[in-house]
Amino acid sequence: MTVESLLFSLLRSAVFGEPVTEKMKKSCTPEMLTEVYALAKSHDVAHLVGKALDGLDLPDSEPLTKCRNKMLQAVYRFYRQDYEYQQVCAVLAAANIPYIPLKGTVLRPYYPEAWMRTSCDTDILIHKEDLKRAQGILEDQLHFVERRVSPHDVSLISPSNELLELHFAIIEDFVLPKAREILEHIWEYAVPVEGAPCQYALPDDLFYYYHMVHMAKHVANGGCSIRFFLDTWMLNHKIPHDKAARDAFLEKGYRLTFAKAAEQLSEIWFSGVKEDALSRHFADYILRGGDFGNLTNRVALRRAKEGGKFRFLMTRIILPYDLIKYYFPILQEKKWLTPWYQIVRWWNLLTKGNLNHSVSEVRAATQFDNSDNTHASALLEHLGLDE
Repeated sequence: MTVESLLFSLLRSAVFGEPVTEKMKKSCTPEMLTEVYALAKSHDVAHLVGKALDGLDLPDSEPLTKCRNKMLQAVYRFYRQDYEYQQVCAVLAAANIPYIPLKGTVLRPYYPEAWMRTSCDTDILIHKEDLKRAQGILEDQLHFVERRVSPHDVSLISPSNELLELHFAIIEDFVLPKAREILEHIWEYAVPVEGAPCQYALPDDLFYYYHMVHMAKHVANGGCSIRFFLDTWMLNHKIPHDKAARDAFLEKGYRLTFAKAAEQLSEIWFSGVKEDALSRHFADYILRGGDFGNLTNRVALRRAKEGGKFRFLMTRIILPYDLIKYYFPILQEKKWLTPWYQIVRWWNLLTKGNLNHSVSEVRAATQFDNSDNTHASALLEHLGLDE
């Protein structure tokens, strides 16, 4: 078995209960498990490999121990996160602040055991006008501390080092601009959750659309975790849904093409559907990107989208207004200051330790040949990210 085929066989065993065959056991040598563990860890699914291997009569080895330890850590992490999440919900409800749980918090119940769906943080959406009050209450009552502020959320950290992302906008409009047409009206679709004061939920078709937008955002930025594709499989196989309603939202929001590609890859990995050349290219892109993507993937897609090396480099030197306004929020009110803040950005690159990253982007952009650009362009079209 290859590293990739063994990994996905073990994931199916852990989540779907598929038996571990003798062929799989024979493939679980220390050398093979070392590679499986490295790939699984890079996508935050090593705990599921540990679940599949737990109890098997395999010789002790360092990678086997690492996988099993990841499983124990995931269980502990889930209970700690869930405790803090319940506290946050109680505080927001007591303050009469409406909120919508997002991402992993919503998806966990569909897994055989909730700890199987890991998350690096907890994501909650609130109204923008409630942000200051909600943040103040969380800081005063639960002793959260502000970590950073972005154009769409405030990241807070608890005394036990659990991260909470308090979203006041669902996505930045410069990431996937066409998605904003639907997602900026998300509260109009939200429905109250019975028995949970102030908690709202997204209807299935909108939640599925948001899931695909979130995936597309990460893919466009260099890649996303295997667990996103496992989520996709769960959403399509474990939840009653109206596919036509989902597809209508996806088509209206310009994500139907991406959804079909993501669904196809999830079926290849978790249902044994045969792959084709484009799905293989997509799979390679995802597997090498890891949990949060990588620079090579990101530059390849952006260069192809811009139409070549020169245009890509120009967009990195002079940021488009729709992007730079989020680095410098004052520009959202005073657009005429944009040229000045282009200079400020250049100065920050030179003085605040960001120059190495920019140099790496330029170096990566100049290393691609015409065939690389052709493959990246084909992938963009296959994913519907070439707008």
